[in-house]
Amino acid sequence: AKNAVAVTNLVPAIVRVASLWACNARPIFIQLELMNSADKKLAKRLLYLNISILGRIELWLTYKSLKPASTVILRSDFNLSKSRTKRILKWLYDAEIKYALDLRGKNIIHVSKDQKLSDKMSELQWSETPKHIVFRGQMYGYPQKAVDLFVNNHNEVEGNKSVKSYWSPYIRYMVRKTNPTEDGLVAKKWADEVKRNNPTLDRWFRFALFQSSPKR
Repeated sequence: AKNAVAVTNLVPAIVRVASLWACNARPIFIQLELMNSADKKLAKRLLYLNISILGRIELWLTYKSLKPASTVILRSDFNLSKSRTKRILKWLYDAEIKYALDLRGKNIIHVSKDQKLSDKMSELQWSETPKHIVFRGQMYGYPQKAVDLFVNNHNEVEGNKSVKSYWSPYIRYMVRKTNPTEDGLVAKKWADEVKRNNPTLDRWFRFALFQSSPKR
């Protein structure tokens, strides 16, 4: 009998908690839906920007916070009077990504969610100082061990030759000869993100690589 009374007394509390959860959960679900909608719109617009296919990959990964910074190559010179440049800037603004012009290349921009970092990447882009090379590699999101080894011993790193998987095309950096699989895990995260949230871009990227590969 005592147990029955205890359970009965708990019912109003359970109902109140359930009601509170329902009230709070609805805005959360709506917010997530809006976020997904915003992502989809940005993903679609990104496809048609006047940027190299690799540059579009870099932009998306920066937007999704998988790369602190990226260097992006445009298909034509940066020109504020041109509509194609304005479309790029509008996309960056909507994605809350900051940019800095390259100090040499008229068709190169450096992007990040942090304006100071964009400026820093532009400043250090052409530096051959080892600490600056390491800094760039870190900001590009490359594997730390591979970045360090690249600076200290070029002969111990190489372009991807041994990792054969769906994420192989995303290994756009040097990997250690002794452990390419571990270094390739960064590219796996990148590939998974693009395949999941911007699949058309992923297909276009792979097709572009196929078209540019040597024909047998």
